[in-house]
Amino acid sequence: MATVKVGGRPSIEINGGPKIEDIESTGGALHVNNVANEPGMDSAFDRTWGGGMAKTVSLSADGQVGVAGPCIYYGYIVTTALSAAVCNVRDATAAGTGTIVDIVAASAAAGVQNRLATGIYCANGCYADFAGTGTVTFFYQQL
Repeated sequence: MATVKVGGRPSIEINGGPKIEDIESTGGALHVNNVANEPGMDSAFDRTWGGGMAKTVSLSADGQVGVAGPCIYYGYIVTTALSAAVCNVRDATAAGTGTIVDIVAASAAAGVQNRLATGIYCANGCYADFAGTGTVTFFYQQL
């Protein structure tokens, strides 16, 4: 085992293998990762996945997805077929207000889904505005 310099900093070569940065080259400080549970995180899941988990709520009539307030919308899955009317998903706290962020198509069959890899920030909250019948499960994360 030999101590060598890599980029001007001391490193250790182990059995001719890769050079590992010596702790003294960073003033004795260890580099650590934040392992605290942040709001919205699950202690087991987030340690291997990263970020907070989405929650779900199933609605069959107009209603708030989660609670009013800032959230991230991650999509939907239709669990009972919709009638011949759309369901608008809005950045809002009431039907017919706010910005439409997603639309569940009229007559969508059970199993139709739209899951977003990158969520949509809704400053006011996420509101499902049903114009007909059917049941939809929505994915969101409260902030």
